[in-house]
Amino acid sequence: MRILLQIVCCLLCFLKVAFASGQDLYPIHLGGAVPSPYQLNEDDRWEGAFSVKIGQEVYGLSSEDIRQKRAALSQNSQTIFRNLYAEKTGHIPFKTHRLWLTSQETPCEADPQSLKAYAYSLMLSTTEPWEHHFWCLRKDQIPETIQFLQKCGTTVHIHELDEILSQMKGRHIYQAYYDNKHFCLASNIVRQNIIYLNGGVYADLGTLQLEDLTPFAQAYDHMWWSNGKFLDQSFFGYQQNDPLMKNYLDKLDQLHEMTGSAKALTPTFETQAFGVGHPI
Repeated sequence: MRILLQIVCCLLCFLKVAFASGQDLYPIHLGGAVPSPYQLNEDDRWEGAFSVKIGQEVYGLSSEDIRQKRAALSQNSQTIFRNLYAEKTGHIPFKTHRLWLTSQETPCEADPQSLKAYAYSLMLSTTEPWEHHFWCLRKDQIPETIQFLQKCGTTVHIHELDEILSQMKGRHIYQAYYDNKHFCLASNIVRQNIIYLNGGVYADLGTLQLEDLTPFAQAYDHMWWSNGKFLDQSFFGYQQNDPLMKNYLDKLDQLHEMTGSAKALTPTFETQAFGVGHPI
């Protein structure tokens, strides 16, 4: 499972993230931001030696190839982000999705503060008629959470994961994570499948939304939270059956086919314990 975690993260790092554009301006507080040119930091734990070696072993790229490709992608993303008047096909569906994954043997209700943040966020996207969807393993195991959502003042469509399990890409990885009580990692597989199959915007349950998402959904083909180096799976959105994410999810199904030499590159580190035994 350690190998799978590291390679999944690395695959995200290598994905081409291209943003299309629309008619609405990006938030004014970003208007004056001056982007810095991309630089490959070979001393960085993730961006440096490890990811470069994976690129060489899995994709057959040289370190210079990787640097040039990353620089080009960074420049392309910055250019498109600031050109919101170009043509684009469709938009991110006006749907929000949140997920609560917990143990079936000892289920935990969702954190009350997270639910309050969720309920508040639901009230902010009102420019267009948004749909709101909540996903869980079994509704009958978290009755207090379900009752809160039913009385929160906004219509929330509640789903069980059985609705998508038969179509889930990377299902064997999800099941292995879940069986080993890596609920956070298991939820990473689930959330991507939810958005891929339905389209819309995913956010972790306790994410506090501060403004209407409608202009962003209209303007971009993809939305992601990023720490400046990697795309994070705590907040993201894209269209149903997105080809970029199909490529990523298909790669999950093929991880077991990777060579032993590629798997041997995977380091062991302390954050693999993150989320173990805790609901997410």
